[in-house]
Amino acid sequence: MAWQFQPYLLLLGGAVIIALLVGWMCWRRRDAPGAQAFALLMLAVAWWAALRALEGAAQTYETKLTFGKLTYLGIASVAPLWLMAAVSYCGYDRWLTRRRLVLLWIIPLSTIALALTNDWHGWLWSSVAAASAATSGRRYEARS
Repeated sequence: MAWQFQPYLLLLGGAVIIALLVGWMCWRRRDAPGAQAFALLMLAVAWWAALRALEGAAQTYETKLTFGKLTYLGIASVAPLWLMAAVSYCGYDRWLTRRRLVLLWIIPLSTIALALTNDWHGWLWSSVAAASAATSGRRYEARS
């Protein structure tokens, strides 16, 4: 697998480290309101940034596409985890019933499933092409 260095990848690496440190600190204090959900949120953010950095460093189309698909695990998890952390932090844990959590996660889990299986159906993006000629074909964007 061939890799290329881009300066912005240092920022993404820093984001991964900071998110993991904050998540670890929250997990150590997981008895505090909202700490468990916030720790999971930071893990999702770290995953998102790490996979985006790997996608940016990869040189082959297939590798970029694979990392792009796996990035959806973090992307789709951020919103529900943020809501769960906020609700818990505000002291409304009773609102986070099993039924509401299942309903909350339907769209994110569906999005992840669609991203991972897009090659079979093309429902999220029908084709992938270079973003612009200025990037010499190194960056790809989805086109629907």
